[in-house]
Amino acid sequence: MDAPIPAFELDNREIAILLWVGGFLLWSLRSRDTREAALGLVRGFFPIIILMLLATAYTAVCVWLLYAIGVWSISNLKTTILWGVTFILLAMMEVVQSEKGEKAIQTLAKDALSGAAIVIFIGEFYVLPLLLELLLVPLIFVSSMLLAMAEYRKEYASLIAPLSTLVALFGLLFIAYSGYRIFADPSAFFTLETAREFALPIILSLMFLPFLYGLLVYTTYENASQRLDNAVPDEKLRRYAFWRGLFGFRLNLDFLKRYVRNLQLTPVNDRATIRRIIDDLRTLKRREANPPKVEWSEGWSPYKAREFLIDAALVPDDYHQSFDIWRAEAFRREPESGKRVGHFRYTIRGTEYAATLLELQFTMDLVDGEQPDTHAFWETARLLARRAIGDEAKSILQQIVNAEGRAEVNGVTISFSHEVWGKPPLQGGDLRISLRHCAHVEEPL
Repeated sequence: MDAPIPAFELDNREIAILLWVGGFLLWSLRSRDTREAALGLVRGFFPIIILMLLATAYTAVCVWLLYAIGVWSISNLKTTILWGVTFILLAMMEVVQSEKGEKAIQTLAKDALSGAAIVIFIGEFYVLPLLLELLLVPLIFVSSMLLAMAEYRKEYASLIAPLSTLVALFGLLFIAYSGYRIFADPSAFFTLETAREFALPIILSLMFLPFLYGLLVYTTYENASQRLDNAVPDEKLRRYAFWRGLFGFRLNLDFLKRYVRNLQLTPVNDRATIRRIIDDLRTLKRREANPPKVEWSEGWSPYKAREFLIDAALVPDDYHQSFDIWRAEAFRREPESGKRVGHFRYTIRGTEYAATLLELQFTMDLVDGEQPDTHAFWETARLLARRAIGDEAKSILQQIVNAEGRAEVNGVTISFSHEVWGKPPLQGGDLRISLRHCAHVEEPL
């Protein structure tokens, strides 16, 4: 098979995909009820259509700039369209739906520059004969959907390994075939046009990041405005709070979210309260940039405590006041194992300047009385004890576990508790390790 022609010409894989998708659409739209439902669905997605039009216009400007400097030509039109179809909508959804939108944008940038882009490009450079593509396209689609279902539904967890292997074999088939064709005729692959076809999606992805950030800023302020409706009942105060937040935090979206959260936690009856919340957040911002030293007699530095379990992917949110206490929390869901589902919670509590209580909790849902795998919990508990107290906590932690009791080390009381709730076939339990500093004051009920 000859090398792909750099023009708007569909290859066998694209033809196979269009045939299957087109055939499915024709089959599904054969009835009037389905057509009316589809039309209603399109009307419901009208805001998304407007957003896609804006994204398309932004992409057109990017393409024009690349054309002006000689990077883009009409021969790259198909690659540009395929990039837009496969990247734009998914990237916007990922950024908008992610709790950490800025990190999602960073991840997209890293993915665009990763070595996986080279592997994918090689695997897609040459395609198989049309009949084989027509056979493989639905097999790959069904296998991928089943794998996604198996990862989501715990009762199908046993299928994850064979389905992952099957999908990987499909990918290896494409890479091996393209590798064979490239080895047989390297001059057809190593050309300037091939380099342009490879680089263009990467360049477009990076150029699209400012649009994604603008979308993130807009949606963050839109969500903030909606949350203010409940946080500040008075309309004039609500407008004042919004504009003060806009000019006070601008593009600092993290502190904007904290600002709205604090407004929800505080009764707002006047402008002075709003200004005080903003001033408090600015003070916190300076404190986080240069954390003050905390004497051992007072507890732990809350900012250092946030990093105790960073190696276990448990990094709490900002240390903030919540009603009468200061706290920060982190959650991490464990991958499903058989029929077991579990999650970690790491909590920091204390005063404005010092953390005095650290808690690690592991909650496990069980089905049919299965015994949980608690290895990850104990590894994380040992890490927390070592970071918070020192190496001497390891042996004492084991003693506490054996006796399910408590012990004191350097003014810190370490305690372990195990609670089982429910009964078969639906049962679960909590494992909890607490590190209570002698400076800790019990929270009011």
